[in-house]
Amino acid sequence: MNWIKGVAAAVALAGIAWFITLAAMLWRPWPRPVTGFPSKVHQPFNKPLLRSPEQHHYLAVLLAAPGCSSYFVDGAFGDQWVGAGCPTGRHVFTHALIWRHHGRTIIDLNPKGFEFSLAIGTDGKFQVGSGNNPAGLGGGALLWSGSAASVVVLNPEGCYFSQAGSVRDGIEIGYVEEKRNGPRYAALWRGTAASFVNLNPPGFLSSAAMATDGRHQVGVGKLPNGKFRALLWSGAPTGAVVLGSHGYASAVALAISGNTIAGAVRGNGTSRRAVIWRGGKHRIVDLNPPGFTSSIAAATNGAQEVGYGQRQGGLIEALVWSGTAHSAVDLQSFLPASYTVSRALAITSKGLIFGFAKNRRGKRVAIEWIPVEK
Repeated sequence: MNWIKGVAAAVALAGIAWFITLAAMLWRPWPRPVTGFPSKVHQPFNKPLLRSPEQHHYLAVLLAAPGCSSYFVDGAFGDQWVGAGCPTGRHVFTHALIWRHHGRTIIDLNPKGFEFSLAIGTDGKFQVGSGNNPAGLGGGALLWSGSAASVVVLNPEGCYFSQAGSVRDGIEIGYVEEKRNGPRYAALWRGTAASFVNLNPPGFLSSAAMATDGRHQVGVGKLPNGKFRALLWSGAPTGAVVLGSHGYASAVALAISGNTIAGAVRGNGTSRRAVIWRGGKHRIVDLNPPGFTSSIAAATNGAQEVGYGQRQGGLIEALVWSGTAHSAVDLQSFLPASYTVSRALAITSKGLIFGFAKNRRGKRVAIEWIPVEK
């Protein structure tokens, strides 16, 4: 998978470069092992970055992560946020992290003996991601319940690689790679490696599941003609629904909440455009904001969508929508000028937005955007 990260965080179907670009912040490549990470940190309240709430729709908050040189949030549910960080002086993300208690507590999820790990999704009780144990070959999908010691390895027996990216109501989803450099298949688990279900639909060469609401799963699949299609599953490979691509050559679904599915489409040789599929008939809505040459909708809470976009000749900027292209709000505008790149990757039911920003030196930090009254 080569369409995205994120998430990623951050990691896609073999041979499709534009899909890896899309998924880069959601499905991230394996970093090198490092040591010296703090196991648990209690810190003071996180620091507002800039400007008074009276002047803006959002207040940007820098989430603290003592001991980290770079860190990001990739998933959020309620007051629990997950992502990864690396120790000061390093430049790779090495340990899965949880922020709890409105960011006042950080817990290191990296399992004992693992070289590195990433946390990508949470439902407030469980966390999912991936990691690498040097005693094994390749890497594997992981499931936690709030601590490093609680880890469950979901990688099916005999699979070279797997990754879990979303969890809800006892369902974990992601993808597996049975052989090194082989095709990837959308995967579903129910808490154990033995529960693995291959979701790859009939007629598709490869696929990946990107998000679940507990009842449905969304993601992407590759057809024999090389086209990519956004997919909606209901827990089984048969009966998968192909979401309309509105005449575009390829499409991917990245998030689902209620009757709203968020993702992106792309034509032959054209830039990505953020879209949502809405309602029982999955009507497609183009979210690409005026003045932007490309965009991606990475997450949704059913009422709003978050992601990122790029103007002609500009850098990547975090965005939030309320169901239409003209509703887009540029979240980058609420950051200090020293932060030049940002991405929004998660949004809670209360409208709290999470992601990261990068400064001119390339340091990546986790950001929370809090909606405020005008």
